[in-house]
Amino acid sequence: GAPIGISCKNGFLSLEDGNVILVPHAPEQKCLACLPVEWRGTEALPPEKHVLIDQLLNGVFQDDPETAEKIALIEELLGLAVFGGTMSLARPKAVVFIGPGAENGKSQVLEVIAGLVPEAFKSNLSPAQVGDEKLVLALDGARLNHADEIAGKAIYSERFKSIITGQSVTGRSLYSKGRSFRPEALNIFSANTFPAFTDGMDAGVRRRLLPVGFNRIIPEGEQIPKIAEKIVEHEPHALLLMAVRGSLRLLKIGALTEPASSKLLLAEWVVMNDPVEAWLLDPDAVQLDKSSTKNVLTKHAYRNFRVWCDHEGIQRVQQMTRTKFTQALRRSKLVGPVKHTNRGSAVTGLILKPESRT
Repeated sequence: GAPIGISCKNGFLSLEDGNVILVPHAPEQKCLACLPVEWRGTEALPPEKHVLIDQLLNGVFQDDPETAEKIALIEELLGLAVFGGTMSLARPKAVVFIGPGAENGKSQVLEVIAGLVPEAFKSNLSPAQVGDEKLVLALDGARLNHADEIAGKAIYSERFKSIITGQSVTGRSLYSKGRSFRPEALNIFSANTFPAFTDGMDAGVRRRLLPVGFNRIIPEGEQIPKIAEKIVEHEPHALLLMAVRGSLRLLKIGALTEPASSKLLLAEWVVMNDPVEAWLLDPDAVQLDKSSTKNVLTKHAYRNFRVWCDHEGIQRVQQMTRTKFTQALRRSKLVGPVKHTNRGSAVTGLILKPESRT
């Protein structure tokens, strides 16, 4: 029942009615932490942007055709991390900053977002760690969960989905009984390469992922050592204003800004994990029934798979040949055996859904 907002030095910054209002601190606000910065109002900053935050964001996204969308998304992530409210979104998502190698700024942007959030409101579990019932308790009460360079370990899909959507999970501290809670944290991660999912990227997982590309390598001459730390120290008022702008936009729209390139990145992620498994796990594409003895010709299954790939944004050059598709079906444990028939190779254990997609 606590209002949407955050305590700062000069009061409680409320966003309850879709407006930013500074009110005196009060117990009913139930705020367990305070931002070490004063709210100066939306008109307190000069028209020009602050130097360091401007250098970071416009440097990271320089020449990116989606600069405006990505900066808007950063504002919204700041807003959710500071004010909370992730689970009130129409489509809660885990955001993954992705960029090959180092020096592309993704870790610094993540550090800026985390740097504005009070310690009491954040945790740093990787997606692989949320499956540990002892570690997952760190998410209880957190508004932001963040982790850097997560590509090392595979992710367990079902627990990951529960964390992203705020479903009840159970944690257990040492020598104590387990307790259940509903995670409410915004999850932001960064990675050089896409991590794998141990049990496949089904439709539920894909809907909960928002990869954001960091495509530019920052030249050494443009780099400012510890820029994120300096921004948090010297420009917290600018960050708080960005967080307010992002939160107000989310309260109005109800969903995160999604750059168009994110769909292409997600398609790449699916291809890297196993597109055939993802197709089989999509209830809109096929129905699985290993007890069925009905044969489905692999050429018909392949045609359905290609339509699904187009719908998911997987480019034709990324789509596998029919021969490799059949080989993948043979390896899959989700369907029955692939056998030769007088009409060609066929597989049992699945029913194809109509190829038209809405």
